[in-house]
Amino acid sequence: MKPGKMAGKVLPLFSAALCFLPLFSSPLKAEEAIVTGNKTGTYYAIGEDLSKFVMPELKVNPSNGSIDNIKALSKSAGVSFAIVQSDVYQAYVHLAKEDQDPAIRAWAITLIFVFGYQRFIHKRLGGQTGDTLGAGNELFEVFFLLMLF
Repeated sequence: MKPGKMAGKVLPLFSAALCFLPLFSSPLKAEEAIVTGNKTGTYYAIGEDLSKFVMPELKVNPSNGSIDNIKALSKSAGVSFAIVQSDVYQAYVHLAKEDQDPAIRAWAITLIFVFGYQRFIHKRLGGQTGDTLGAGNELFEVFFLLMLF
């Protein structure tokens, strides 16, 4: 086998092993836990596998997703691990620096925009139509997402 092909097969395994190194570096306390995701989802199954094959004393806690996992990891006692999507974590960190509760701020600004849109449509067209309602729905969604950043 050529040396380049060997490295291509060993490197991914080595990288995967490095990801789990912190689990072996120090013994877990009895109350240590990992927050994962919904019990029917893949992340919960991964958490159960980690508990089963790597650390039997690791308690697997279900959650409502990545944002809840980040909050549990930073604020809940006994939670030492969390399964989080990297893009969600980056957005959370970015928004946390700028605003303590960006969702409420974005919702409030969007609500003002919705009322402004409604007044404009009533003045311009005399009322809502199916087209303006559908367009408004899409417009409000995009506006809300833009207000988060």
